[in-house]
Amino acid sequence: MKKFIVALIGNPNVGKTSLFNRLTKLNHKVGNYPGVTVEKRTGTIKHGDLLYQIVDLPGTYSIYPTSLDEEVVFDTLSNSENELFPDLVLVISEPGTLKRGIGLYQQVREMGMPALFVINMVDESDLKGIEIDLDKLKSLLKTDIFLTNSRTGQGIKELVSNFGQKPPAYFGSFPMPDDVLPAMEEAKKLFPLSTAYKTWQYLAQDKVAHLAENQNKALHSIREKHGLEAQQLQKLEAMARGQQITSDLAGTIRKKENKSLGKTNKIDRLLLHPVLGYVIFFVVLMLIFQAIFAWSAPFMDAIDGLFASIAGYLHGTLPEGPLSSLLIDGVVTGIGGIVIFLPQIVILFVFLSLMEESGYMSRVVFLMDRWLRPFGLNGKSVIPLMSGAACAIPAVMSARNIENPKERLLTILVTPFMTCSARLPIYIVIIALVIPEGNIAGFSYQGLVLFVMYILGLLSALLST
Repeated sequence: MKKFIVALIGNPNVGKTSLFNRLTKLNHKVGNYPGVTVEKRTGTIKHGDLLYQIVDLPGTYSIYPTSLDEEVVFDTLSNSENELFPDLVLVISEPGTLKRGIGLYQQVREMGMPALFVINMVDESDLKGIEIDLDKLKSLLKTDIFLTNSRTGQGIKELVSNFGQKPPAYFGSFPMPDDVLPAMEEAKKLFPLSTAYKTWQYLAQDKVAHLAENQNKALHSIREKHGLEAQQLQKLEAMARGQQITSDLAGTIRKKENKSLGKTNKIDRLLLHPVLGYVIFFVVLMLIFQAIFAWSAPFMDAIDGLFASIAGYLHGTLPEGPLSSLLIDGVVTGIGGIVIFLPQIVILFVFLSLMEESGYMSRVVFLMDRWLRPFGLNGKSVIPLMSGAACAIPAVMSARNIENPKERLLTILVTPFMTCSARLPIYIVIIALVIPEGNIAGFSYQGLVLFVMYILGLLSALLST
Protein backbone atom coordinates (compact mmCIF):
# COMPACT_ATOMS: atom_id res chain seq x y z
CA MET A 1 0.00 0.00 0.00
CA LYS A 2 1.47 3.37 -1.06
CA LYS A 3 2.14 5.83 1.76
CA PHE A 4 1.26 9.46 1.04
CA ILE A 5 2.78 12.07 3.40
CA VAL A 6 0.59 15.05 4.30
CA ALA A 7 2.17 17.88 6.35
CA LEU A 8 0.12 20.33 8.44
CA ILE A 9 1.57 23.83 8.73
CA GLY A 10 0.10 27.01 10.18
CA ASN A 11 0.50 29.93 12.54
CA PRO A 12 0.26 29.22 16.28
CA ASN A 13 -3.28 29.14 17.72
CA VAL A 14 -5.17 28.32 14.51
CA GLY A 15 -6.33 24.91 15.79
CA LYS A 16 -3.73 23.00 13.75
CA THR A 17 -3.01 20.38 16.39
CA SER A 18 -6.73 19.98 17.13
CA LEU A 19 -7.28 19.34 13.42
CA PHE A 20 -4.42 16.82 13.47
CA ASN A 21 -6.03 15.02 16.43
CA ARG A 22 -9.38 14.99 14.64
CA LEU A 23 -7.81 13.57 11.47
CA THR A 24 -5.74 10.85 13.12
CA LYS A 25 -8.06 10.08 16.05
CA LEU A 26 -5.99 7.71 18.23
CA ASN A 27 -3.63 6.60 15.46
CA HIS A 28 -0.81 8.98 16.26
CA LYS A 29 2.43 9.00 18.21
CA VAL A 30 4.65 11.66 19.72
CA GLY A 31 8.45 11.75 19.61
CA ASN A 32 11.29 14.12 18.77
CA TYR A 33 12.71 15.06 15.39
CA PRO A 34 16.14 13.47 14.85
CA GLY A 35 18.90 15.57 16.39
CA VAL A 36 16.68 18.24 17.99
CA THR A 37 14.45 18.33 21.07
CA VAL A 38 11.39 19.48 19.15
CA GLU A 39 8.21 17.49 19.55
CA LYS A 40 7.09 15.53 16.50
CA ARG A 41 3.52 14.31 16.03
CA THR A 42 2.79 11.83 13.28
CA GLY A 43 -0.28 9.74 12.62
CA THR A 44 -1.89 7.62 9.92
CA ILE A 45 -5.30 7.49 8.31
CA LYS A 46 -6.54 5.20 5.56
CA HIS A 47 -8.76 6.43 2.73
CA GLY A 48 -9.49 4.14 -0.18
CA ASP A 49 -6.34 2.39 -1.33
CA LEU A 50 -4.02 5.00 0.13
CA LEU A 51 -2.45 5.20 3.56
CA TYR A 52 -1.85 8.82 4.55
CA GLN A 53 0.86 9.69 7.04
CA ILE A 54 -0.10 12.97 8.71
CA VAL A 55 2.71 15.13 10.11
CA ASP A 56 1.89 17.98 12.47
CA LEU A 57 4.70 20.49 11.93
CA PRO A 58 5.44 23.04 14.68
CA GLY A 59 3.55 26.35 14.50
CA THR A 60 5.31 29.09 12.53
CA TYR A 61 4.57 32.57 11.23
CA SER A 62 6.92 32.31 8.28
CA ILE A 63 9.04 29.84 6.35
CA TYR A 64 12.15 31.65 7.60
CA PRO A 65 13.45 29.76 10.66
CA THR A 66 14.10 31.85 13.78
CA SER A 67 13.88 28.95 16.26
CA LEU A 68 14.46 25.21 16.41
CA ASP A 69 10.75 24.63 15.77
CA GLU A 70 10.72 26.77 12.63
CA GLU A 71 14.01 25.25 11.46
CA VAL A 72 12.27 21.88 11.48
CA VAL A 73 9.46 23.32 9.34
CA PHE A 74 11.83 24.77 6.73
CA ASP A 75 13.98 21.63 6.54
CA THR A 76 10.93 19.38 6.14
CA LEU A 77 9.52 21.46 3.27
CA SER A 78 12.76 22.34 1.47
CA ASN A 79 14.90 19.23 1.83
CA SER A 80 13.75 16.45 -0.50
CA GLU A 81 16.07 14.05 1.38
CA ASN A 82 14.08 14.55 4.59
CA GLU A 83 12.23 11.37 5.55
CA LEU A 84 9.07 13.43 6.12
CA PHE A 85 9.27 15.45 2.89
CA PRO A 86 5.55 15.83 2.10
CA ASP A 87 3.56 14.91 -0.99
CA LEU A 88 0.97 17.49 0.08
CA VAL A 89 0.97 20.44 2.48
CA LEU A 90 -2.15 21.61 4.31
CA VAL A 91 -1.77 25.28 5.25
CA ILE A 92 -4.10 25.89 8.18
CA SER A 93 -5.46 29.34 8.97
CA GLU A 94 -8.44 30.79 10.83
CA PRO A 95 -10.79 33.73 10.12
CA GLY A 96 -9.12 36.21 12.48
CA THR A 97 -5.58 35.80 11.10
CA LEU A 98 -6.33 35.07 7.44
CA LYS A 99 -3.75 37.51 6.02
CA ARG A 100 -0.90 35.81 7.87
CA GLY A 101 -2.17 32.40 6.77
CA ILE A 102 -2.33 33.50 3.13
CA GLY A 103 1.25 34.80 3.33
CA LEU A 104 2.42 31.43 4.64
CA TYR A 105 0.42 29.60 1.95
CA GLN A 106 2.01 31.70 -0.79
CA GLN A 107 5.48 30.95 0.54
CA VAL A 108 4.76 27.20 0.51
CA ARG A 109 3.36 27.27 -3.04
CA GLU A 110 6.18 29.45 -4.36
CA MET A 111 8.63 26.83 -3.12
CA GLY A 112 6.91 24.49 -5.57
CA MET A 113 5.06 22.44 -2.93
CA PRO A 114 1.56 21.13 -3.70
CA ALA A 115 -0.68 22.66 -1.03
CA LEU A 116 -4.30 23.11 0.02
CA PHE A 117 -5.61 26.05 2.03
CA VAL A 118 -7.77 25.24 5.05
CA ILE A 119 -9.73 27.78 7.07
CA ASN A 120 -10.24 26.14 10.45
CA MET A 121 -12.45 27.30 13.34
CA VAL A 122 -15.02 28.65 10.85
CA ASP A 123 -17.54 28.97 13.67
CA GLU A 124 -15.55 31.98 14.92
CA SER A 125 -16.35 33.99 11.79
CA ASP A 126 -19.70 35.04 13.23
CA LEU A 127 -18.26 35.58 16.71
CA LYS A 128 -15.58 37.91 15.30
CA GLY A 129 -17.94 39.55 12.80
CA ILE A 130 -15.93 38.42 9.75
CA GLU A 131 -17.36 37.79 6.26
CA ILE A 132 -15.18 36.05 3.66
CA ASP A 133 -15.89 36.05 -0.08
CA LEU A 134 -14.74 32.49 -0.78
CA ASP A 135 -15.02 32.78 -4.58
CA LYS A 136 -12.67 35.77 -4.66
CA LEU A 137 -10.29 34.06 -2.25
CA LYS A 138 -10.22 30.89 -4.39
CA SER A 139 -9.43 32.99 -7.43
CA LEU A 140 -6.61 34.76 -5.59
CA LEU A 141 -5.01 31.60 -4.20
CA LYS A 142 -5.70 29.48 -7.33
CA THR A 143 -6.86 26.55 -5.23
CA ASP A 144 -9.90 25.09 -3.52
CA ILE A 145 -10.49 26.31 0.01
CA PHE A 146 -11.71 23.95 2.69
CA LEU A 147 -13.71 25.12 5.70
CA THR A 148 -13.28 23.00 8.82
CA ASN A 149 -14.11 22.99 12.49
CA SER A 150 -11.81 20.64 14.36
CA ARG A 151 -14.04 20.72 17.44
CA THR A 152 -17.14 19.39 15.66
CA GLY A 153 -15.56 17.57 12.71
CA GLN A 154 -17.18 19.87 10.13
CA GLY A 155 -15.52 19.61 6.70
CA ILE A 156 -13.05 16.86 7.72
CA LYS A 157 -14.40 14.17 5.35
CA GLU A 158 -14.40 16.54 2.37
CA LEU A 159 -10.83 17.57 3.16
CA VAL A 160 -9.57 13.97 3.40
CA SER A 161 -11.28 13.02 0.13
CA ASN A 162 -9.19 15.69 -1.65
CA PHE A 163 -5.81 14.51 -0.36
CA GLY A 164 -5.16 12.45 -3.49
CA GLN A 165 -6.02 15.23 -5.94
CA LYS A 166 -3.03 17.20 -7.18
CA PRO A 167 -3.54 20.95 -6.73
CA PRO A 168 -3.05 23.17 -9.81
CA ALA A 169 0.48 24.36 -10.56
CA TYR A 170 1.43 27.61 -8.85
CA PHE A 171 4.95 28.85 -9.49
CA GLY A 172 4.50 32.60 -9.12
CA SER A 173 6.63 34.75 -6.88
CA PHE A 174 6.39 38.01 -5.04
CA PRO A 175 7.95 41.00 -6.89
CA MET A 176 11.68 40.78 -6.10
CA PRO A 177 13.69 44.05 -6.00
CA ASP A 178 15.78 44.69 -9.12
CA ASP A 179 19.01 45.18 -7.14
CA VAL A 180 18.77 41.60 -5.83
CA LEU A 181 18.42 39.97 -9.28
CA PRO A 182 22.19 39.79 -10.02
CA ALA A 183 22.75 37.92 -6.74
CA MET A 184 19.82 35.65 -7.62
CA GLU A 185 21.42 34.76 -10.95
CA GLU A 186 24.69 33.79 -9.24
CA ALA A 187 22.83 31.73 -6.63
CA LYS A 188 20.83 29.97 -9.36
CA LYS A 189 24.06 28.78 -10.98
CA LEU A 190 25.25 27.51 -7.62
CA PHE A 191 21.90 25.89 -6.80
CA PRO A 192 19.78 24.92 -9.83
CA LEU A 193 16.58 24.76 -7.79
CA SER A 194 13.07 24.09 -9.04
CA THR A 195 11.74 27.60 -8.38
CA ALA A 196 13.23 31.09 -8.14
CA TYR A 197 11.71 31.51 -4.71
CA LYS A 198 13.71 28.58 -3.32
CA THR A 199 16.86 30.38 -4.45
CA TRP A 200 15.62 33.53 -2.73
CA GLN A 201 15.01 31.50 0.45
CA TYR A 202 18.60 30.27 0.44
CA LEU A 203 19.92 33.82 -0.05
CA ALA A 204 17.68 35.24 2.67
CA GLN A 205 18.98 32.97 5.43
CA ASP A 206 22.25 33.25 7.35
CA LYS A 207 22.56 29.48 7.32
CA VAL A 208 20.55 26.70 5.70
CA ALA A 209 20.80 23.72 8.05
CA HIS A 210 20.70 20.92 5.48
CA LEU A 211 23.35 22.47 3.21
CA ALA A 212 27.05 21.67 3.48
CA GLU A 213 29.38 24.20 5.12
CA ASN A 214 31.04 25.14 1.82
CA GLN A 215 27.62 25.79 0.23
CA ASN A 216 26.60 28.10 3.07
CA LYS A 217 29.94 29.92 2.72
CA ALA A 218 29.31 30.32 -1.04
CA LEU A 219 25.91 31.91 -0.32
CA HIS A 220 27.51 34.19 2.26
CA SER A 221 30.10 35.28 -0.33
CA ILE A 222 27.34 36.12 -2.84
CA ARG A 223 25.55 38.27 -0.26
CA GLU A 224 28.78 40.05 0.67
CA LYS A 225 29.67 40.67 -2.97
CA HIS A 226 26.34 42.38 -3.65
CA GLY A 227 26.09 44.16 -0.29
CA LEU A 228 23.09 42.16 0.91
CA GLU A 229 22.11 40.91 4.36
CA ALA A 230 19.83 37.96 5.10
CA GLN A 231 17.65 39.92 7.53
CA GLN A 232 17.34 42.75 5.02
CA LEU A 233 16.04 40.36 2.34
CA GLN A 234 13.52 38.87 4.75
CA LYS A 235 12.21 42.34 5.63
CA LEU A 236 11.94 43.26 1.94
CA GLU A 237 9.86 40.16 1.28
CA ALA A 238 7.64 40.69 4.34
CA MET A 239 6.86 44.27 3.31
CA ALA A 240 6.29 43.49 -0.38
CA ARG A 241 4.17 40.43 0.37
CA GLY A 242 2.16 42.18 3.06
CA GLN A 243 1.33 45.13 0.80
CA GLN A 244 0.37 42.81 -2.04
CA ILE A 245 -1.89 40.65 0.13
CA THR A 246 -3.60 43.71 1.62
CA SER A 247 -4.25 45.02 -1.89
CA ASP A 248 -5.46 41.65 -3.24
CA LEU A 249 -7.81 41.07 -0.30
CA ALA A 250 -9.61 44.40 -0.69
CA GLY A 251 -13.30 43.53 -0.65
CA THR A 252 -12.60 39.83 0.05
CA ILE A 253 -12.63 40.02 3.84
CA ARG A 254 -15.18 42.29 5.43
CA LYS A 255 -15.76 43.12 9.04
CA LYS A 256 -19.41 43.26 10.06
CA GLU A 257 -20.53 46.25 12.07
CA ASN A 258 -20.92 44.91 15.58
CA LYS A 259 -22.48 47.45 17.93
CA SER A 260 -22.47 45.17 20.93
CA LEU A 261 -19.10 43.82 21.91
CA GLY A 262 -18.83 40.07 22.25
CA LYS A 263 -18.48 38.49 25.65
CA THR A 264 -14.80 37.83 25.08
CA ASN A 265 -14.03 41.47 24.28
CA LYS A 266 -15.91 42.62 27.37
CA ILE A 267 -14.01 40.17 29.54
CA ASP A 268 -10.70 41.22 27.96
CA ARG A 269 -11.40 44.89 28.69
CA LEU A 270 -11.68 44.01 32.38
CA LEU A 271 -9.01 41.30 32.77
CA LEU A 272 -6.42 43.12 30.64
CA HIS A 273 -7.01 46.53 32.20
CA PRO A 274 -3.63 48.18 33.03
CA VAL A 275 -4.61 48.48 36.71
CA LEU A 276 -7.62 46.28 37.40
CA GLY A 277 -6.06 43.40 35.47
CA TYR A 278 -3.22 43.07 37.99
CA VAL A 279 -5.56 43.60 40.95
CA ILE A 280 -7.83 40.82 39.69
CA PHE A 281 -4.84 38.51 39.10
CA PHE A 282 -3.54 38.90 42.66
CA VAL A 283 -7.06 38.59 44.11
CA VAL A 284 -7.50 35.33 42.19
CA LEU A 285 -4.19 34.06 43.61
CA MET A 286 -5.24 35.06 47.13
CA LEU A 287 -8.59 33.29 46.75
CA ILE A 288 -6.89 30.15 45.50
CA PHE A 289 -4.52 29.98 48.45
CA GLN A 290 -7.29 30.79 50.93
CA ALA A 291 -9.44 28.04 49.41
CA ILE A 292 -6.61 25.55 49.84
CA PHE A 293 -6.89 25.89 53.61
CA ALA A 294 -10.55 26.84 54.09
CA TRP A 295 -12.29 24.44 51.68
CA SER A 296 -9.99 21.54 52.38
CA ALA A 297 -10.51 21.56 56.17
CA PRO A 298 -13.67 19.34 56.26
CA PHE A 299 -12.09 16.80 53.90
CA MET A 300 -8.85 16.77 55.85
CA ASP A 301 -10.75 16.26 59.11
CA ALA A 302 -12.69 13.37 57.53
CA ILE A 303 -9.48 11.71 56.29
CA ASP A 304 -7.81 12.20 59.68
CA GLY A 305 -10.84 10.68 61.43
CA LEU A 306 -10.93 7.74 59.01
CA PHE A 307 -7.30 6.78 59.55
CA ALA A 308 -7.66 7.32 63.33
CA SER A 309 -10.61 4.92 63.28
CA ILE A 310 -8.64 2.35 61.30
CA ALA A 311 -5.69 2.66 63.69
CA GLY A 312 -8.03 2.35 66.71
CA TYR A 313 -9.74 -0.72 65.26
CA LEU A 314 -6.40 -2.43 64.55
CA HIS A 315 -5.15 -1.59 68.07
CA GLY A 316 -8.16 -3.36 69.53
CA THR A 317 -7.97 -6.33 67.16
CA LEU A 318 -4.30 -7.20 66.70
CA PRO A 319 -2.06 -8.47 69.50
CA GLU A 320 0.70 -6.17 70.70
CA GLY A 321 4.09 -6.65 69.08
CA PRO A 322 6.59 -5.18 66.64
CA LEU A 323 4.60 -6.23 63.53
CA SER A 324 1.39 -4.66 64.87
CA SER A 325 3.28 -1.48 65.76
CA LEU A 326 4.83 -1.39 62.28
CA LEU A 327 1.42 -1.79 60.63
CA ILE A 328 -0.49 0.65 62.86
CA ASP A 329 2.08 3.30 63.77
CA GLY A 330 4.12 2.96 60.60
CA VAL A 331 1.97 2.03 57.58
CA VAL A 332 -1.50 3.28 58.56
CA THR A 333 -0.38 6.43 60.38
CA GLY A 334 2.29 7.16 57.75
CA ILE A 335 -0.15 6.86 54.83
CA GLY A 336 -2.68 8.95 56.75
CA GLY A 337 -0.08 11.66 57.30
CA ILE A 338 0.44 11.92 53.52
CA VAL A 339 -3.11 11.43 52.25
CA ILE A 340 -4.46 14.09 54.58
CA PHE A 341 -2.90 16.77 52.34
CA LEU A 342 -4.48 15.38 49.18
CA PRO A 343 -7.57 17.69 49.32
CA GLN A 344 -5.33 20.78 49.33
CA ILE A 345 -3.33 19.55 46.34
CA VAL A 346 -6.50 18.62 44.43
CA ILE A 347 -8.05 22.04 45.07
CA LEU A 348 -4.92 23.79 43.77
CA PHE A 349 -4.85 21.72 40.58
CA VAL A 350 -8.58 22.26 40.02
CA PHE A 351 -8.03 26.02 40.12
CA LEU A 352 -5.00 25.81 37.80
CA SER A 353 -7.03 23.71 35.34
CA LEU A 354 -9.92 26.19 35.45
CA MET A 355 -7.55 29.08 34.74
CA GLU A 356 -6.05 27.21 31.81
CA GLU A 357 -9.31 25.99 30.27
CA SER A 358 -11.12 29.32 30.70
CA GLY A 359 -8.37 31.17 28.84
CA TYR A 360 -7.45 33.26 31.87
CA MET A 361 -3.93 31.85 31.93
CA SER A 362 -3.22 33.25 28.44
CA ARG A 363 -4.45 36.66 29.61
CA VAL A 364 -2.08 36.45 32.56
CA VAL A 365 0.73 35.76 30.08
CA PHE A 366 -0.19 38.93 28.18
CA LEU A 367 -0.30 40.99 31.37
CA MET A 368 3.05 39.82 32.70
CA ASP A 369 4.99 40.02 29.42
CA ARG A 370 6.20 43.64 29.83
CA TRP A 371 7.36 42.98 33.40
CA LEU A 372 9.63 40.11 32.44
CA ARG A 373 11.64 41.91 29.77
CA PRO A 374 13.62 44.13 32.21
CA PHE A 375 14.92 40.91 33.80
CA GLY A 376 16.38 39.73 30.49
CA LEU A 377 13.64 37.19 29.88
CA ASN A 378 11.76 36.72 26.62
CA GLY A 379 8.00 37.27 26.49
CA LYS A 380 7.67 33.53 25.90
CA SER A 381 9.38 32.95 29.27
CA VAL A 382 6.00 33.52 30.90
CA ILE A 383 4.84 30.06 29.85
CA PRO A 384 7.71 28.12 31.51
CA LEU A 385 7.53 30.30 34.64
CA MET A 386 3.77 29.83 35.03
CA SER A 387 4.08 26.13 34.21
CA GLY A 388 6.77 25.90 36.88
CA ALA A 389 4.03 26.32 39.48
CA ALA A 390 2.83 22.85 38.46
CA CYS A 391 6.04 20.99 37.59
CA ALA A 392 9.51 22.27 36.71
CA ILE A 393 10.39 19.44 34.30
CA PRO A 394 7.78 20.09 31.56
CA ALA A 395 8.17 23.83 32.26
CA VAL A 396 11.88 23.66 31.41
CA MET A 397 11.09 21.62 28.30
CA SER A 398 8.61 24.25 27.12
CA ALA A 399 11.42 26.83 26.99
CA ARG A 400 12.70 25.29 23.74
CA ASN A 401 10.46 27.62 21.71
CA ILE A 402 12.37 30.73 22.86
CA GLU A 403 14.42 31.84 19.85
CA ASN A 404 17.30 33.66 21.56
CA PRO A 405 19.76 31.07 23.00
CA LYS A 406 20.76 33.32 25.91
CA GLU A 407 17.14 34.03 26.92
CA ARG A 408 16.27 30.34 26.48
CA LEU A 409 19.12 29.26 28.79
CA LEU A 410 18.27 31.95 31.34
CA THR A 411 14.63 30.85 31.43
CA ILE A 412 15.69 27.22 31.93
CA LEU A 413 18.00 28.18 34.82
CA VAL A 414 15.50 30.33 36.75
CA THR A 415 12.35 28.22 36.25
CA PRO A 416 13.24 25.75 39.07
CA PHE A 417 13.07 28.66 41.56
CA MET A 418 9.29 28.74 41.05
CA THR A 419 7.25 26.98 43.72
CA CYS A 420 6.24 23.73 42.02
CA SER A 421 3.61 21.25 43.20
CA ALA A 422 6.29 18.88 44.54
CA ARG A 423 7.14 21.49 47.19
CA LEU A 424 3.51 22.17 48.08
CA PRO A 425 3.08 19.24 50.56
CA ILE A 426 6.31 20.31 52.33
CA TYR A 427 5.15 23.91 52.54
CA ILE A 428 1.74 22.86 53.78
CA VAL A 429 3.21 20.59 56.47
CA ILE A 430 5.64 23.28 57.67
CA ILE A 431 2.97 26.01 57.62
CA ALA A 432 0.50 23.79 59.51
CA LEU A 433 3.15 23.06 62.16
CA VAL A 434 4.67 26.54 62.52
CA ILE A 435 1.94 29.07 61.66
CA PRO A 436 -0.93 29.23 64.17
CA GLU A 437 -4.55 29.09 63.10
CA GLY A 438 -6.40 32.37 63.00
CA ASN A 439 -7.20 35.14 60.59
CA ILE A 440 -6.75 38.80 59.94
CA ALA A 441 -9.41 40.79 58.06
CA GLY A 442 -11.01 37.47 57.10
CA PHE A 443 -7.80 36.00 55.67
CA SER A 444 -6.23 32.92 57.21
CA TYR A 445 -2.68 33.34 58.54
CA GLN A 446 -1.73 30.05 56.91
CA GLY A 447 -3.20 31.04 53.55
CA LEU A 448 -1.33 34.35 53.65
CA VAL A 449 1.96 32.61 54.38
CA LEU A 450 1.46 30.17 51.50
CA PHE A 451 0.73 33.11 49.21
CA VAL A 452 3.95 34.80 50.37
CA MET A 453 5.90 31.58 49.69
CA TYR A 454 4.73 31.60 46.07
CA ILE A 455 5.61 35.29 45.70
CA LEU A 456 9.07 34.60 47.15
CA GLY A 457 9.55 31.83 44.60
CA LEU A 458 8.67 34.23 41.77
CA LEU A 459 10.95 36.96 43.16
CA SER A 460 13.80 34.48 43.57
CA ALA A 461 13.43 33.45 39.91
CA LEU A 462 13.39 37.03 38.65
CA LEU A 463 16.12 38.43 40.90
CA SER A 464 18.46 35.53 40.14
CA THR A 465 18.64 36.71 36.51
